[in-house]
Amino acid sequence: MDGYLAIILTEDSQKILLSKFPPAYQKVYAHHVTVVFKPTVDVYEKYKKYLGQSVTLRVYGYAKDEKGEAVVVADGELLKDRLYHITLSTNNVPPVYSNILLEKGHTIISEPFLLQGVFRFIERDPNKK
Repeated sequence: MDGYLAIILTEDSQKILLSKFPPAYQKVYAHHVTVVFKPTVDVYEKYKKYLGQSVTLRVYGYAKDEKGEAVVVADGELLKDRLYHITLSTNNVPPVYSNILLEKGHTIISEPFLLQGVFRFIERDPNKK
């Protein structure tokens, strides 16, 4: 399937996130958590029951280098099998760079906080390459 399953932050949660972590770089994202990129039909069917549901995310970590920054998040049900994140901002690299950034490690933040989002399937824009 050409797209991705994601938890899209509510507008209020985006504001909360950016107030706690003002963007360090010019390209700002702070939009979503990718759960599965280009899911197979079987994987999509596994997650289908969550589509449209509200999800509470706990922000508990942060990582930054000269190319980007991201926060590390968890929830109680969907985000289980790896480290999940929200890209905050980047410096001349695509947001997928956050995966490389987080391979280097992250810092646990002293005051975790909660954000709200909605689980969705986002289709890839056929006009973008």
